[in-house]
Amino acid sequence: MIKLDWKNCDFLKPYLNGIIELFETFDSVDKELFFVGGFVRDLYKSSLITSSSKGKFNKIVDLDFSTEINHDAVGKILKTKFEIKTVGKGEQHGTWGVLIPDDRSDSNLWVEITSFRKDTITNGRHSNTEHTNSIHEDASRRDFTMNALYMRQNGEVIDPLKTGIDDLSKGVIKFIGSPLERLEEDGLRLLRFFRFVATHDCKIGQEAYNSLENLPQNLLDDLDTQIHSDKVKKVISNERITIECNKLFNANNIISIVHSLRLMNKFLILETLFSANFNDTFFDRFQSAMVNVKNIFDINEDNFSSFILCIYFLHPDNLTLQTLKVNPLISKRILELLKQSAIILRIGEQLKDKKSLAIDDISVLRHMLKDDFEYLIIVYLSINDVPLTDIKKTLKLKYKVFPISARDIIDTGRTGGDISIAIKRLEKLWLEDTDLSRQSLLKILKEDA
Repeated sequence: MIKLDWKNCDFLKPYLNGIIELFETFDSVDKELFFVGGFVRDLYKSSLITSSSKGKFNKIVDLDFSTEINHDAVGKILKTKFEIKTVGKGEQHGTWGVLIPDDRSDSNLWVEITSFRKDTITNGRHSNTEHTNSIHEDASRRDFTMNALYMRQNGEVIDPLKTGIDDLSKGVIKFIGSPLERLEEDGLRLLRFFRFVATHDCKIGQEAYNSLENLPQNLLDDLDTQIHSDKVKKVISNERITIECNKLFNANNIISIVHSLRLMNKFLILETLFSANFNDTFFDRFQSAMVNVKNIFDINEDNFSSFILCIYFLHPDNLTLQTLKVNPLISKRILELLKQSAIILRIGEQLKDKKSLAIDDISVLRHMLKDDFEYLIIVYLSINDVPLTDIKKTLKLKYKVFPISARDIIDTGRTGGDISIAIKRLEKLWLEDTDLSRQSLLKILKEDA
């Protein structure tokens, strides 16, 4: 029997009394409540590493529970002691949201309690379910064996399918039942699969690998964010696809992220998502860029932004800004970075050869890219295989600063919108000739008057 010390998890400590009361509420009617899914999976995985790491994994966003009691009965039990709400199609899916108070502050925690259920009809994220008293049937409807783990209040781990613990211990991700059947039930599981490869550094089970080599076209079409044909019904929303992509790229281990992306590329998933082809060189250089951005220079930008920038820097003709603008995976922040990246491409060759990069070029880039200068230059040079020592030298190159401030313009007697107009005029002149001094620019402004 495997028992885990869930009460020692740092992020749960403020809610410990509320969670214990939740368990006791079910005990009072002689019914059992279980932790289920991601929390149990990650708690068990953390226990496999070292004793000092137990309970120290990152904060869990979702805390899920499960019980054999049907939806209506759960609601009647809970409403006497907790604030509750239905979650999504709560009555259909048997899910209640329960507010767990924070013992230390007002930062309360919503958790979800779902009655055991089994699928009757599935279609993408939409499924018809019915209540069941069987924990085995409830486990059988989940996606991967490592997610079909339950835990009692005393910490005892329950593995109804008798495979989850073993697979998780070996670091292998497997579908429950037939991989293709599971994917046909919910196509988003394809992205979830590779997300767990990245976040949990998983190996792929042989049966899953064989199925991925023979993916039906409709499963790839479900992930195509740019399908707008009346002939193709979009089963999975672009919002859900975006969420899964972000979770994959937010994995802690850069090597695991790249490993997962290589596999996604092999099975044509990346091409479906981004309309571009990738080779091994791309992934090597993308990994180098992420290492430099995160580990060397400690720049706080998400890995997905770096990935898109790398695609753009290597394939500016095949993957244009116009193409990316209509891709729903691309955020406003990424679009802003891409527009700035176009400036870098104009003087790309000089950047790659720092000896020919003039002080005027670096001054113009720093002025135009502002706070994003270092990040964009690091990604650009990394993806072009420039050595780290040369990247550091490029960032240390001397540069000039635009010498005019708003106060300078105000002192000339200009007000309101005329201040902005004057600054833009002088800025344009200075970008064309960074040798222009403050006095020279103000003289030009005076002559304009």
